[in-house]
Amino acid sequence: MIELLRRMQSKIQNILCRGLVLLVSNEKPHQELQTSLLAGEVRSGIERLEEYGFTSYPFQDAESFAVFLGGNRDNGVIINVADVRYRPRDLKAGEIKFYNFKGTYIHFDESGSINVFSPKDINLNIQNEMNIEVKNKTNFDSPKITINATSEVSLNSPNINITGNINLKGKLTATGDVVAGGISLINHTHTSSKEGTPTTPPL
Repeated sequence: MIELLRRMQSKIQNILCRGLVLLVSNEKPHQELQTSLLAGEVRSGIERLEEYGFTSYPFQDAESFAVFLGGNRDNGVIINVADVRYRPRDLKAGEIKFYNFKGTYIHFDESGSINVFSPKDINLNIQNEMNIEVKNKTNFDSPKITINATSEVSLNSPNINITGNINLKGKLTATGDVVAGGISLINHTHTSSKEGTPTTPPL
């Protein structure tokens, strides 16, 4: 009876175990990890369970938490991997942050705003349409903005205000009047002192 209880106790103790990631295999449908468990025990090929839609490739020495079914060390799954070396510590209650070791993050803050930061590039590759609907105002702050369109660029607005110079290469076509310096291109007039003499500038 005592021996049976000892075996049961050993299996229970072996069910849950913390460890450190040694190697990562990411080629199979399930990611597999080699981990160093307690007392220097090393286990290879342990399947890591990940939430649908989320995946990561942990660094060596990241912390792992494994469950061994029935206490059998040959039948385990890793249910969580954490790396306190890169975990953000600036969150408030209820906030969420997706992050990596470079400091790139998506932060859902307590106000309901979404803040995105990247020390490098952000690249979007969209194979169909991209639609953005903003109920209030949109601001772009950048030293330089380049738009490359292979067909055309359309701006639909009752008013377009531009501050600064405009350099145009190509033809300018207007279906309505053009007013420059308060003078209408369609309705301006010229005067002349008498027939055959030069006219005045547009009035």
